[in-house]
Order: sequence, then C-alpha cells, then structure tokens
Amino acid sequence: MTPFGIRKRIKSLFGLEKAPAAPAKATLPRHSVEFVLKSGDTYTAEAKHEDSLVLTSGRGTVPIATGCADGTCGTCQVEVLAGADQLSPATDHEADTKRKNGVAPHLRLGCQTHVLGPGVKVKVLKAYNELMA
Repeated sequence: MTPFGIRKRIKSLFGLEKAPAAPAKATLPRHSVEFVLKSGDTYTAEAKHEDSLVLTSGRGTVPIATGCADGTCGTCQVEVLAGADQLSPATDHEADTKRKNGVAPHLRLGCQTHVLGPGVKVKVLKAYNELMA
C-alpha cells in the first residue's frame, strides 16, 4: 500500500479500479427556535444542532444585534422563555462577560448559548432593526 492510496487513485483515473465511495456525511439534527421581539412580533428560525442563538436568528427575519465576535461585549442578550434545558449551559466566560457588562444574571448571551434540542423560545432584547431605527 502506498501512502495516501496513490496507486488506487491512479488506477481509478484510468478506469482500472473503481474509486471507493465517499463516506456519507452525518447530518446534524435541526431544531426550530422561536424568537420574540420587543414589539411582540415573533418568527421562527431553524438551528442546526449546537448552532448559537445569534447564528440561528440570522436565518430568520430579524437577527440578534451583536457588537463583538468573541462573547465579550454583552450586546446579544436574550431572555429564555422556554426550553432552557435544550440550551448549552452557561460557561465561565459568559458569566464573566455578563458581570463585566452589567447583564442581569437571568439573561443569556446569544453568541454563547447553543441550541441542543427542540422547544426553545427566547425574547430578543436587542435586534438589528431596533438599532437601525
């Protein structure tokens, strides 16, 4: 056997041997997340397993406002209304960011909170459309 299966690849190029089938990609489960805006309007967006709430909201009509890319600003605050057990637990980094930025303890940061299962409903405290108004 040659490194990287070169002999098999060369044979397959000339039609002398069938190339091995590519392994099937594992599909991640998807979960619907309901977002409630300050105005009371709601929308639903689909999260892939372990997507953040910020990423998921970007697939909907009104993304959650963010101010950083590393979970240090506290802009992407959300209030979990349902399905808290289907979200990732808060990390020490999230707790530190909330403390440094005066974010209430019961709120979560959308960029640090990941969807693990169905039934999640969150209230968006700052959305892009509200910042632009």
